[in-house]
This record gives sequence, C-alpha cells and structure tokens, in this order.
Amino acid sequence: MKKCTVILTGTLLTDAHLLPEFQECSERAGKNASHYGGKVLSQFNIRESLGSGKKQDFLILVEYPSYEDAVAAHSNPEYDRISHLRQKVFSEFNVQIAV
Repeated sequence: MKKCTVILTGTLLTDAHLLPEFQECSERAGKNASHYGGKVLSQFNIRESLGSGKKQDFLILVEYPSYEDAVAAHSNPEYDRISHLRQKVFSEFNVQIAV
C-alpha cells in the first residue's frame, strides 16, 4: 500500500478562530482523520501569495496509509456531519489529494 498526502487549504472568516465552532471543528476533524490513519505532517500559516492566485490563510499536510483511507476520511458520515461547522468558520476550504 502506498501512502497518500492530503493538502488542506482555506480561508477563515473574520475572527473565526475565536468561535467555539472553530475549536469543535478542529477537534472533530482531527479525530476523524486519525480514525482513518491520518497524521499531520506539517501546518503553515500563509503569509502572502506570490504571483497570481488568492491567498489562503493556512496549509495543512496530512498523510494517510493509502489513497483509499484518504478518500474515506473525507467522504464519510462524520465528515459530513461537521460540514455546518466548516461553513461557520471558513469562507473557503479545499481538500486535495496528492499521490
């Protein structure tokens, strides 16, 4: 089985990091990722975007044991149940799979 990396990027709504929904979203998303073998490799706050493209606020790299685990972690009932929290804290949230 070949490991797989998920790249999470996003933009927070103003002061969203102060909301209780932010903490709950972070905790539940972390537990969901762990359930599928996900491990955070790196986290970055984005300072600026060079060239073209909209600046995101953060980038997180999460490694999974396999492509299948990465897909399952982002397409299961618990992931769907926390979507309302993501809507309250992010103006944009992206999930990309790199193999």
